Formats: sequence, structure tokens, C-alpha cells
Amino acid sequence: MLKKYALICGAGLVVCAALVLGVEASGLLEPAQLTGHGWFAFALAAFFCILVSAVLFALLFFSSRSGHDEEIDIGDE
Repeated sequence: MLKKYALICGAGLVVCAALVLGVEASGLLEPAQLTGHGWFAFALAAFFCILVSAVLFALLFFSSRSGHDEEIDIGDE
């Protein structure tokens, strides 16, 4: 079963790489020219993406260590 998924993922990666290389080789898309505002927005978005990822990872880590994930409240049964 795992080999099947690995084969499907590998085939998907090959198809995606072939598409990207095909579009790049065809010259249909020109390189985008970013202004200073574009680079600033890109850097700000990358910073906040990393910040949100770090905070969510920390929440997951501390939630796992506190034991709240294993508590089950069935009620008054």
C-alpha cells in the first residue's frame, strides 16, 4: 500500500516538474519585475508565515506536553 502511494506521489512530482520545465523552456512567461513595495510585501508575508507556523508548532508542543489531549470528559454517566 505504501509503495502505491509513493509511486503516485513520484509520478505527480514528475508531471509537475515536466510542466514547469515545459513552460519555462517555451518562453511563454516573462520574469516578473518586483518593485521595492513588492519585495517588502514578499518579505513581510514570509515573516508572518514563519511566525504563525512557529506559534502553531509551539501550541501543539505545549498542548501535547500538558496532557490535555488525553483527558476525556464523558460527563455524569
